[in-house]
Amino acid sequence: MPTRPDSSTKQRNPVFFGWWIVLSGMTLSIYTSGVFFYGFTALFNPLRAEFGWSRAATSLAFTLQRGETGIAAPVVGILADRYGPRPIMVVGVVIAGLGMLLLSRINSLPTFYAAFFIAAVGFSAASPNVGYIAIASWFRKKRSRAMALLATGAGISGFMVGILVWLIDLTGWRNALVILGVILWIIGIPLSLMFRHRPEQYGLHPDGIEPEHISSGVSKTPEAPFSYSRIVRMEAFWILGTVNSLWIFAHTGVVAHIIPALTLDANASLALAAVAASAIPIFSIAGRLVMGTVADFIDKRLIMIISMLTQLIGLVVLAMGVGSAWGIMIAMAFYGFGFGGYIPVRRALQADIFGSRDFGKVIGSMEIISLAGGLGGPVFAGWVADVRDSYQLAFWVFSIGIIAAITLMLRAKPVSSYEPETITSA
Repeated sequence: MPTRPDSSTKQRNPVFFGWWIVLSGMTLSIYTSGVFFYGFTALFNPLRAEFGWSRAATSLAFTLQRGETGIAAPVVGILADRYGPRPIMVVGVVIAGLGMLLLSRINSLPTFYAAFFIAAVGFSAASPNVGYIAIASWFRKKRSRAMALLATGAGISGFMVGILVWLIDLTGWRNALVILGVILWIIGIPLSLMFRHRPEQYGLHPDGIEPEHISSGVSKTPEAPFSYSRIVRMEAFWILGTVNSLWIFAHTGVVAHIIPALTLDANASLALAAVAASAIPIFSIAGRLVMGTVADFIDKRLIMIISMLTQLIGLVVLAMGVGSAWGIMIAMAFYGFGFGGYIPVRRALQADIFGSRDFGKVIGSMEIISLAGGLGGPVFAGWVADVRDSYQLAFWVFSIGIIAAITLMLRAKPVSSYEPETITSA
């Protein structure tokens, strides 16, 4: 594996260095997504059993995670645009590991929220979003495929939910968090050091293709088609941001509560519920790879709509309260595939429209728009379950949100309709 890319790297190593960045980001994402995003549902019941907190109160930590991500994302994006993703991710890994250790020592709801918030700060800086910023610069022709591979890491992380359930059962949730935090430092810091900012800084070019070798059939969209001030005034920016807010409202609510929802409404055993929770990201692997690959050749707007429709089928099945193991896994298959397809294509479409020059700012600003959805989903689902002793109404509301997102996505214009402006500033 090359340690420092430069113009002679292509002679020493036939693999374009951008793919090493993708591999590092994917590997790190397997762990961070499995531990923090998907792993929260494994902590849900043990925390309630020990402290007696309500579902809504416990879910508020997940809301804090989404809120911190939305608030910190613009700062993380600006810093990643200016200094590159590597230092941001290294610092993020260190803080995230510290947050896990602090979570293992909590003894009250306020300390739980505080420790969870610190962990969220770190995981935000070490998130796949920072990887997408790097990939947007290192790839153009194969951008969707590269982002799909990075996004696959979060899908593979689904198997970690079962491991977390086993580890918590074996050692207790406090010891499990200590172990997870230390492992994050051991593997996360070396992987973060693999990241680089822009290929031009090392005498390379996007996709590893020399400009004179680019065929006439390949898009030569300028690297900076719009200034950031113009981006935030574009209709596409607000459409994509609102679509994601609706989508993430549903998705965070489902992910945070899938294990308690299945044990409550579908009378599923804890083991079956854990398998189902793991199945969502695992089935998403196919969605990420298939949709991410196809999106390099077909209109990305259409791929996003198809992905959300597929996800909607699984969500409706969950809302109906299906009780059989087969029905649950079918719902997980549809939901996971659609959710997986949405992730990389959304980022690739943003990069195609707005360019990679200020992509960190774009991602950060999109997270601010999505903040309301991310904050509301988990707490709404927990509140509904507290009041009605069932999650079905919440899942029906989430279904309506996905339908609204699909309807709004139909208004988005094709990439070719956006005429780039001339930008003279660096």
